[in-house]
Amino acid sequence: MTQVYRKPLNNKISKQIKDDLLYSLVKLNKKEDVLLFLEEFLTPTEKIMLSKRLGVALLLQRGTSYSDIVELLKISTATIVVVKRSLVKDHSYRDVIEKISKSLLGENQTNFSWFDAILRSKTSMKARARLIR
Repeated sequence: MTQVYRKPLNNKISKQIKDDLLYSLVKLNKKEDVLLFLEEFLTPTEKIMLSKRLGVALLLQRGTSYSDIVELLKISTATIVVVKRSLVKDHSYRDVIEKISKSLLGENQTNFSWFDAILRSKTSMKARARLIR
């Protein structure tokens, strides 16, 4: 599991390295460059964690039930609660998720993603989960 060292980082240094990370990500304007950067920069576990949290946020924003999210993404309800809490209390987080969702699905949100196709199928959750493996 990903861990952070117990001793806190100096606030000035912490702010600077966060700014550097954000600047680096903003400067990557091609999908291939972002992918290459993230492949080298993140551990496999970190990539899975980030992807699943984004998936949770997008599914919550679309009204998907906790039980469906648990079954589809193989995560705990505790993770869903943490993401949900962030969506409710942090307007900037919610705005970013809405922006991502609109970018993926279009402004009118009628271009359904693979999540929607699976969730709308008439099969059981176990069968739906097998569809995405």
